[in-house]
Amino acid sequence: MKYGVIKENHLFVKTYERGKRVMTARLGVFLLTDKQARRLQKAHPRHEITNRVGISVGKKQGGAVQRNRAKRLIREALRQVEKEHTLVKGKLLVLNARGDCAKASLAEVKKDLLYALFKLGMIADTAAKPTAAQAKPVAGAADVSSADIPSEEAVL
Repeated sequence: MKYGVIKENHLFVKTYERGKRVMTARLGVFLLTDKQARRLQKAHPRHEITNRVGISVGKKQGGAVQRNRAKRLIREALRQVEKEHTLVKGKLLVLNARGDCAKASLAEVKKDLLYALFKLGMIADTAAKPTAAQAKPVAGAADVSSADIPSEEAVL
């Protein structure tokens, strides 16, 4: 699904200050209800409520090549999660790269993103709720599904 992009600094700051947050080894995920969602729905071609997403990568991550790689990984992980799961609409979502995000594989970033979105209540699928047995990470897994959501201790 197509989502709006957060470009204004005040939306990033508002989401950081007032929103819920989950930190993982490779991602910081911030979530806030979008007060402008109804107004933006009228401007949308199909009159749908969408999420607005902002991705930020600091200079601590490395040079421009590493920062752009981290952004591409996060974007692709979000695209795959949206394809596999139904996400709650009408939210401001800010994704920050942390740690070795640029050096991580897509499967690792996707696992962290899926875990964070589940903790924030963004995943609307009732079948996506992991059980205690499913919450353990699978070593060497190339493909990530909802059953591969790591436990909180494994991620932090």
